[in-house]
Amino acid sequence: MTNGPTSPRFHLDVVRAGRILGSSADRLIAIGRDPQCDIPLSDPHVSLRHGEIFFTDKGAAYRDLKSRNGSAVRRGADTTRIDATVGHQFPLRDGDELRLGNPLEPIVLQIRLTREDQPAGSAPPAEHDDSPVEKHVTGYNHYADIETIRGRLGDDKRALQCLYNLLDRLTAAPDRDSMLKTVARLLFESFESATHVTVYLGPPQASTPSDLVPAARDEDLKADRFKPVLAAARSGRTGSPSPLSRVLFERITMKGEALLFEDALKSFPSSESMVIARVVSGLCVPLRDRAGIRGILQIDNRTITGAFTEVDLDLATLVGNHVALVLTTLEMYEHVVQLNRDLCDALMRIRLLDTAKDHLSRFVPEAVRQIVEKSPASPKLDMADSDATVLFLDIGGYTKLSEKLDRDTVSFLVERYFSSFIDDIYRHHGDINETAGDGLMIIFRSDEPVDHARSAVSAALDIRQRTKQINREAEGKTPPIDVNMGINTGTVLLGSRRIQGIAGARWTYTATGMVTNVCARLAAHAVQGQIMIGPETAKRVAAVTKLREVGPVQFKNVAQPLPVFEVLDQPSGPAAGPRAK
Repeated sequence: MTNGPTSPRFHLDVVRAGRILGSSADRLIAIGRDPQCDIPLSDPHVSLRHGEIFFTDKGAAYRDLKSRNGSAVRRGADTTRIDATVGHQFPLRDGDELRLGNPLEPIVLQIRLTREDQPAGSAPPAEHDDSPVEKHVTGYNHYADIETIRGRLGDDKRALQCLYNLLDRLTAAPDRDSMLKTVARLLFESFESATHVTVYLGPPQASTPSDLVPAARDEDLKADRFKPVLAAARSGRTGSPSPLSRVLFERITMKGEALLFEDALKSFPSSESMVIARVVSGLCVPLRDRAGIRGILQIDNRTITGAFTEVDLDLATLVGNHVALVLTTLEMYEHVVQLNRDLCDALMRIRLLDTAKDHLSRFVPEAVRQIVEKSPASPKLDMADSDATVLFLDIGGYTKLSEKLDRDTVSFLVERYFSSFIDDIYRHHGDINETAGDGLMIIFRSDEPVDHARSAVSAALDIRQRTKQINREAEGKTPPIDVNMGINTGTVLLGSRRIQGIAGARWTYTATGMVTNVCARLAAHAVQGQIMIGPETAKRVAAVTKLREVGPVQFKNVAQPLPVFEVLDQPSGPAAGPRAK
């Protein structure tokens, strides 16, 4: 529709995310998914011809073309659905937001509207009236007067029945939404003039007990932070939220007052959303607990002027007080339930971690477990020089044994022998570092250099005795086996080593260096259950262990021949090897 020659001219921009999609001074602007529209939108929730902006001598207006998912206009704290209730059209003002398509994730278009005869940057007046609230309301209650309000109601049968039903029904409400629906039904029963009930809830506030309304934080009490969570109509249908005048909103949230208004057309002529929604008279009650204003309950009539009385205001004030307390209780309960869920989840994770720890501990050296348990956040696993004794053992003739016996029998034998060695190794404070088929690598450490060498030799002697015992028990059933061992002492590089491959990285905790390499050579040199030790080990155990000097042995990849000693079964008198100093 084009403005007449004597009509004021308007300029309108439609903006989305800071970008102007369309402008006009008098031409109709079509919006929809059809590429032929002036503002085409690709969202599938938008209809082909969703709506249009047109101009009148009073300004711009939006018309919904009975789109599939509908349209809405948001102005400040008010959002109005553009449906049959408002005749499918709504006047636009500068700063309005058009919300099209999916109500949960709408396409938001901002309206910039100016009159061409206004100074640049000026805009039509906002929906706000700074006149005293007494000009708009015919009655109000303050939260601090709650006991006086109870006294005024006295033995009013309707009030007592309403409050009794409220307490009786709300105790059975399982959650917030069910509770609010119950409240709406009860209000329609108790307030015969009520046609619509709307509940707005604001942001949560810290629970600070006080007998007075706490100072409101500006960011908490902005109108757009109070959202409608219930909109009910007496007909039983879900109604559109009752618009809330900013005058009422500010009086309720800043002063904690419940308000009664008799004629919205006279009291709030600048609130187009209330006029279009046909709100005529109503009650606005704060939902207040000891932490502050939680929300607002509005009960209104969209037909009759003066539909509610001051007695209705008193009763609604008490209802709002009870609803706020129940909301707090439900939230506390839901919080406790959530904490219980979180606790159960945490306990389950702890059990899983303990189970995983138990499984992983079978594959992790004892030294690593102790280091991690001592400092789980930052375990010190870096490679470092350490004085230690290394023991290698393997089963002699394992290859021939594998050829004679089936795989399961060989596996059973190895597990049987190795399992019997565990107690001896741990009793002498050894740490099984690696397993490889028929062999074990064991590391002994202690603060005293002599102690770990002697512990390793003692463990080796016990393993040899244990092997002889198992051989006797299995005589005639399985062939006897020999466990050959090598022991060497000195400085090793002990810690975690990173092995990087194409598929990723793997970390191993082990002892490396010449001491470890020679130890492996000693074990390979031993036959028929011998225990071969290097010169440093012999030096540290000679005073307590019977040794036989084998002589210098040239090992592969070792530059010089190395003195080698054999540990004999029965220690006695003077030792045959070098004495420990």
